[in-house]
Amino acid sequence: MYEYKYVNKSTRKHPNNNGRPPNKTWITGSDPVRRDKYYAWQKHRAQAKYRREDYELTWEQWEDLWQDEYWFKRGRHTDCYCLMRLDFTDSWRIDNVEIVERSVYLKRSGEYRK
Repeated sequence: MYEYKYVNKSTRKHPNNNGRPPNKTWITGSDPVRRDKYYAWQKHRAQAKYRREDYELTWEQWEDLWQDEYWFKRGRHTDCYCLMRLDFTDSWRIDNVEIVERSVYLKRSGEYRK
């Protein structure tokens, strides 16, 4: 019968030493909220690229937009907050976006789909 052996992957070294360093620090530091915001910005940027939309928001601008009072109230319900472009035909940039309640976004999204 096969005997199971536990291998601690965090201490195991990559055979060619090309793996990620074990003590790699996050770009955003140790703050988990800031790390979540950074990950959300990366996903948002990737989705815009997938939809072939111009994207000019930098990480610093994204972080300034999403203050904690809005960040913790974001989501998919109508009373939650989301980021919306003011002019749907223009790119994602700091002077063309604002954080609004999702109900406002849903009312205006019909303009985009026409």
